[in-house]
Amino acid sequence: MSQPKSNRRVAEGTFSFVLAGILVMLLSACSDFFNSSKSGDGVGREARREGAPRPDKNPFPPGYEDPNAGAFSEEKMLVNIGVNVIAKAVDEFAFEASVLEKRIVAACSSASVGKNSAALRDAQGQWKRAMLSYHRVDSFPVGPLWANDKFLASRLYAWPLFNSCGIDAETVRVKEGTGTAVQDLPTPVRGLGAIEYLLFEPTFKSTCNARAYPQVVRWVALAEKEKRADRCALAVRIAGDVVAQSKALALEWDPEGRNFTRSFIDKTSPDMRTTVQSVNAVTDSLFQIEALKDVRLARPLGLHRDCVSETGKCPQDVEHSYSGLAVRAMEARLSAFGDAFDGHFGSKDGFGFDDLLATKGHAEVAKRLQALVRTARDNSAGLDNFLAGGGTAVTTPISLRDFVEAMDKDACVLTTASDRRVEACALYQDVRAITTALKTELLAVLALRAPPTYQGDND
Repeated sequence: MSQPKSNRRVAEGTFSFVLAGILVMLLSACSDFFNSSKSGDGVGREARREGAPRPDKNPFPPGYEDPNAGAFSEEKMLVNIGVNVIAKAVDEFAFEASVLEKRIVAACSSASVGKNSAALRDAQGQWKRAMLSYHRVDSFPVGPLWANDKFLASRLYAWPLFNSCGIDAETVRVKEGTGTAVQDLPTPVRGLGAIEYLLFEPTFKSTCNARAYPQVVRWVALAEKEKRADRCALAVRIAGDVVAQSKALALEWDPEGRNFTRSFIDKTSPDMRTTVQSVNAVTDSLFQIEALKDVRLARPLGLHRDCVSETGKCPQDVEHSYSGLAVRAMEARLSAFGDAFDGHFGSKDGFGFDDLLATKGHAEVAKRLQALVRTARDNSAGLDNFLAGGGTAVTTPISLRDFVEAMDKDACVLTTASDRRVEACALYQDVRAITTALKTELLAVLALRAPPTYQGDND
């Protein structure tokens, strides 16, 4: 039954009013969007949530030209860590990423993209350098890297999120000229993790379901040389996006650019209105080492509740299973942690948490943590050498994944930092000692709050 005209007019008027309200909200949202940062990469939107967006040139106030000059202060420590540790690591990563793109383009442009070609080996070697430099950067998840729901981090390296079938399907789409714009690719199909698969995966088979992905099945049947060239084409596209995101991140930290470090001392961020809050923000980032302990070691070794397996081990969860870079990546993260804690850069030591602890009368805590970090770094280097064939029980190189598959789980469980029955499991105990000291000593003596619980925390 039709409505009376008067009721229809009321309904239409109500609809018009609601529609007008929606339009106002949309226009307001559009205004916010088009007034975002120049990079258009999501960082500007997060900056507005944190406070006023930083200008493209955001120099320090007078007095911070050399943050390590004169007497120690917490503000100087924060500036030193930001400028000389984090910003320099970010800048190095941006450089290595740009070289990586060039190496991949060179490898894919060569007349033969064979698995033994020098150009491909160069690209693989450069991927390792870029990946290790990113591991250093990801050891400081403070500020722009994890802003806006980890926007930049997820585009650069989303592990353990990974989808080899999705990468294969996109490889076929690129070959057919229907490839997805890189910025629209799903998180598990982009970044340095996808490039690792495209450059290192040796079988050229696929995990895709044959009935759901017949186009991938047809592609798998092609000659290896053609498939390698197809993977190269996608790798070039993804590498270009990695370069763009690395440059956006570098601009955010650049002391001559948007200079995120200034946020530690200028009290413009709602989360860093005081020096104590800023110190807490940086110590929170140090707790990224929890992910090394739980996700990179405990889970594949079967020492984490997330590993559910009949064998009690989860070797499939080893990071960098295609490139074999897992242990060196851990070493890079331990090194970065030590540099941030000590305020160390290059061959110089600047103000760091060791100095802060000393001024509070707790130099012994700093020395204990430094010793724990040195031990873990030395033992990670020793494990890498062992897997490379330098150990008495290993005469030929073996990956960490293969090592975990073959190890005795019972011996792993009985392993301690002093009774090192299984070296990979002993390394887990080394890193666990660091995270325990962070929680029970560093936070306690500095009267800082504990960071948000990391997903996968096994303690």
